[in-house]
Amino acid sequence: MISRVGYAFLGLALLASGAVFTLAGGMMTMAAPASLDTRAATAVEEDFATTGAKEQKTSVPWGGLQHRKAGVGLKRARLIVVLLHGYGSRADDLIGLAGMIDSGVPTAYIFPAAPIDLGSGRRGWNLPDGKGFDASRGQVLELLAYLHETYPQADVVVGGFSQGATLAISLLAEHLTQVKGYLFFSPGWYLSHEPRGGDDLPAVFLSHGEKDSILPFTGSEALRAHLGEAGYVVTWFPFAGGHTIPAAAITATNAFLAGIMP
Repeated sequence: MISRVGYAFLGLALLASGAVFTLAGGMMTMAAPASLDTRAATAVEEDFATTGAKEQKTSVPWGGLQHRKAGVGLKRARLIVVLLHGYGSRADDLIGLAGMIDSGVPTAYIFPAAPIDLGSGRRGWNLPDGKGFDASRGQVLELLAYLHETYPQADVVVGGFSQGATLAISLLAEHLTQVKGYLFFSPGWYLSHEPRGGDDLPAVFLSHGEKDSILPFTGSEALRAHLGEAGYVVTWFPFAGGHTIPAAAITATNAFLAGIMP
């Protein structure tokens, strides 16, 4: 059992200025924040199949999270990719990835907005002291349960960038049968929940820049080793860069997804 490691919260003050990461020319670059999608998360989703289906739901629609969507309609998707943004960003921060990630099958993309309002359109999954992490994690689990109930025909891949990736790592503790794999882009290593072991473990893609000055590269090296010891197959993609997602990491992501989708 490994104790909690605080890498996930190091350097978060550097992101608190309100700048967010977007995609330009195949690289994640800094851009000024824009307003959140203010559509109510609990509004009736147009992709519900029938009125009866609405009445049978036991999970909270969308986990109570505001969100953006891209890709094919959810009822037609064979794969749903859920990506969690980083600290100080917004729901559509990673939406450019929908035009770059190619799973080889009809894919829908969900970009939830973190529930903690940091002001000026910025959101967080937890505060720098860790407060709010468990509540945010619970809402993401509700979102995944909702997708499983509503769109059972689709497999799910879940992941994120920076703080969003750190939260996604904690989901490895759960046996989420619909989740085929995880995408961790430049996470912090914070084991709030020990990853489960056993059979039928999901595949993991892990990417990190060797020159990352926000969340240490060494944290992902340690995470890779720990997951390997627990029996996970980890596709490891280090690169010579900083706190970003380079085009080469997206190419590697596409190869990873092609390998796990039938």
